[in-house]
Amino acid sequence: MNTHPRIALIGECMIELQHRADGSLHQSFGGDTLNTAVYLRRELGDAGSVDYVTALGDDSFSDAMCAHWRAEGLGLDRVQRLPGRLPGLYCIQTDAQGERKFLYWRNEAAVRDCFTTPAAEPVLAALPGYDVVYFSGITLAVLGNIGRERLLQALIEARRRGARVVFDNNYRPRLWADVQTAREAYRRVLAEVDIALLTEDDERALFGYEDSEQVFAAYPSIAEVVLKRGADAC
Repeated sequence: MNTHPRIALIGECMIELQHRADGSLHQSFGGDTLNTAVYLRRELGDAGSVDYVTALGDDSFSDAMCAHWRAEGLGLDRVQRLPGRLPGLYCIQTDAQGERKFLYWRNEAAVRDCFTTPAAEPVLAALPGYDVVYFSGITLAVLGNIGRERLLQALIEARRRGARVVFDNNYRPRLWADVQTAREAYRRVLAEVDIALLTEDDERALFGYEDSEQVFAAYPSIAEVVLKRGADAC
């Protein structure tokens, strides 16, 4: 393993709106892979480089995202800017009991064409050159069929060259046409994963596994499986 690893994280960052009790909205940015990239960059310091791989629009929100990521030390060479497009958006509403509800506007988000445009060719060609490639179940969902297939081929080539592939299952049923489509996509990528970060509830919802033992038994070929179990210890 490279002593100064190059790490690529692939996914979506969205505009986040928090609906406050007084009716006002607080705007920020968020996304599972982006949050991981930021914390990984902070933890690594000078011991490695972290690039974020996504597609944004050419709007002011996309500009602000890039400025924030650059300030955090993330590499932006793999961020595509698609003319006339916008990032996705979600709003968080919190009820009187503190439960959060998420409302999404993401069907036209630029990231859906992350791996289908001519500009994606050099990005896909660069992925196998990284030491670690990280993505999530949300990445899989938003890329669509063509994007998923092209990502899978890049992962296969990356592993052939010695990269480690890391996958966080993060299953969100609303992002998929149906559970069978999701299962097929997950099974194909899990065959090319070195480190799997799996949430027990997601594995139960997607594959019907009843307990931790069934989850571990399902992935004998994956070198390292970390099972996240909510309030219980990993």
